[in-house]
Amino acid sequence: MLSGVDSLSIVIAVDNIPYQFGDFLARSWNGKDDIANPLPEGLYIWIIISNNEVVCNGTVVLAK
Repeated sequence: MLSGVDSLSIVIAVDNIPYQFGDFLARSWNGKDDIANPLPEGLYIWIIISNNEVVCNGTVVLAK
């Protein structure tokens, strides 16, 4: 599961992404929330959870 939050810790998107080596488009984020609204520029935090355990996290800056 991939979860994204903005810099105010508000969840903006959650997605279940199956692991497929090399399928980078399936694991990308388009800068939109769960209902396809474009999000404003800013710092966003992403978290990958597997079996209820955080396995990876990081940040991305959305700039338009």
